[in-house]
Amino acid sequence: MNLVKYMSSALTALMLWAGLSAMASADLLVIVNADNENQISVKFVKNLYQGRESRFEDGTDAQPIMQAEGSPLTDLFLDKIVKQKPVQFKRLWSKALFTGEGTPPEQLDSDAAVIAAVMSNPGAIGYIDSDNFTNDVRAIMRIKTE
Repeated sequence: MNLVKYMSSALTALMLWAGLSAMASADLLVIVNADNENQISVKFVKNLYQGRESRFEDGTDAQPIMQAEGSPLTDLFLDKIVKQKPVQFKRLWSKALFTGEGTPPEQLDSDAAVIAAVMSNPGAIGYIDSDNFTNDVRAIMRIKTE
């Protein structure tokens, strides 16, 4: 009887752990306006967020949107796409602001806010948790989480 109880508890714990792991490992999606048909490379996104690019290939002004500084999604985006640590990214934009060479990407507080901004601006580009994706925007790349 104790073995059955133990196995039941172990199975419940395993299922709970698997469920939590699945929730914690949603992927990151880079998104653009649904009407944006440009071919967009990882290199372009990296350069855009570093202030080296400002327009899509069709000439549309590109507006990069970030999520809150220090969020796990932002840290993942900076690591995998921009190839910078958060402190390096902040330093880059502090210098650009000081010298008048650019303005950092707009920061929004949530996936919903990023989706709304991208939906309302043909030149906007941002990133969200894949669990919150809607067909109101177009996903252009996926970053797998570990």
